[in-house]
Amino acid sequence: MVITLSMELKKEVERELATGRYRRASDLVEQAIRDFLEDCERARRRVVAHPADLYEQVLNPEPE
Repeated sequence: MVITLSMELKKEVERELATGRYRRASDLVEQAIRDFLEDCERARRRVVAHPADLYEQVLNPEPE
């Protein structure tokens, strides 16, 4: 799989790699995808567990 990143994201990846937290860019991307999928799953579980909360947010959004 080939993934193309914007120049801005490439620089962010390089900065993160420079910290030594990740050995390779692919390690960082894999972790980011895992985190994203976990966030999606948590959101899905919240909706399933509390569907009324979602309706309330849509019908009565908080003022900005």
